Amino acid sequence: MVFGLALLLGVAGLAGVERTPDEVLALLRQRILDEAARVPNYTCVQTIDRQFFVSTGQRSTASCVGPRVEQNRPGNGIAFYGSDRFRLDVGVGRTGEVYSWAGAERFDDRDLGDFIPGPASTGAFASLLHMMFGLDAAEFLYRGKQTLERRRLLAYSFRVPAARSHYSMRVAHGPRRIVAYHGTLLADPETSDLVRLDVQIDDPGLDAGLCEFSASQDYGRTPIGAADFLLPKAARQRFVLPGGWETENTVAFSACREFKAESTVQYEDPAPAQPAGGKGAAAREPLKSSPGMPVSVALTTTIDSDTAAAGDVYAGRLAEPLQDQSGNMLAPRGTTVQGRIMRVERYQYPSSVQFALTLETVEIGGAPLPLHVVPAKSGPAGGALKARPTERVMLPHSPATDYLVIQHSSDRWIVPPGYRMEWVTAAP
Repeated sequence: MVFGLALLLGVAGLAGVERTPDEVLALLRQRILDEAARVPNYTCVQTIDRQFFVSTGQRSTASCVGPRVEQNRPGNGIAFYGSDRFRLDVGVGRTGEVYSWAGAERFDDRDLGDFIPGPASTGAFASLLHMMFGLDAAEFLYRGKQTLERRRLLAYSFRVPAARSHYSMRVAHGPRRIVAYHGTLLADPETSDLVRLDVQIDDPGLDAGLCEFSASQDYGRTPIGAADFLLPKAARQRFVLPGGWETENTVAFSACREFKAESTVQYEDPAPAQPAGGKGAAAREPLKSSPGMPVSVALTTTIDSDTAAAGDVYAGRLAEPLQDQSGNMLAPRGTTVQGRIMRVERYQYPSSVQFALTLETVEIGGAPLPLHVVPAKSGPAGGALKARPTERVMLPHSPATDYLVIQHSSDRWIVPPGYRMEWVTAAP
């Protein structure tokens, strides 16, 4: 489920000037429109933590009636089910936000839903504000002063009817639909900076597969290059789905930077996931190996379920030489390999941690070459691990047979260096 939003926000503050509520709003509006026209070319790392909740009472898949996430307390009819985590690079493209796996150095035209299956929303980074103040001409109403973390702020409500809205939503890969929305924003009366934005869809419609959606974003100044910009510090998103399912997403941003002269940002047509080695690896031909040859890998990095996220790269070494069917050496024992974590999932009942992994490159002659492999049928080695059928896991790309899915029965799982994983080569 993906919601398309608008352009990036950057506001420069002017401290020490007392203004009326109308003047604060007018200055905020003009800054948003001015900054949107000259936003620098930059990107941030976006980490999304999701928590899933389910009603403990009788529920119907066709009903939007159920307990709210805010009532998540023992005995209140809703229980924590599980969680997952994703890490992406996010930037601003021709038509809105663009994404890649963290560190991939390449954006393409895939939607956020191609990386994150299930409830997720765009717009936490590239704010809805430009659309609100520009295309949609939101109707604002001053609501008085409000205190937030000991700051005296000005509160405004806003509403955009469907007839003027450009706010689109889409469930899974269905058609986009325009929705009405409303909310509030808090502004600093001294700087006219945005402090918080809350937004809610009026009526997504049960036929759309969504009962409610709301989001809240906190803003602060972030230095990028020689300047600083007003960017989201964190965002919270709430989805209420039919049948008593609810999801809370927490979105955080870090490592914001400008694109340097030596960097090339490409916006491409949808394509399979790029190898973990980045754009240099993508330009090389895959390692020519015979299908069905064993590839045994020992981790050289630690994978910790408390910190790891889908999108992270892991490293390893060949535990055995890689040969072709004729016995020719393709890569000796100890050769560096890289893969990517595609899912990090935690479940409450019973307690378990689950990873889905790919193996993507092997270093030959100092350069990473794409390596096409699938998990060995015998599954990974090690008594604490066991394979889990891939059809039970939401994976962001296909074919699912490319993913090694492993599970551990505990609240936390640290996969140590030296852990062995077994793969076999496959045709590209």
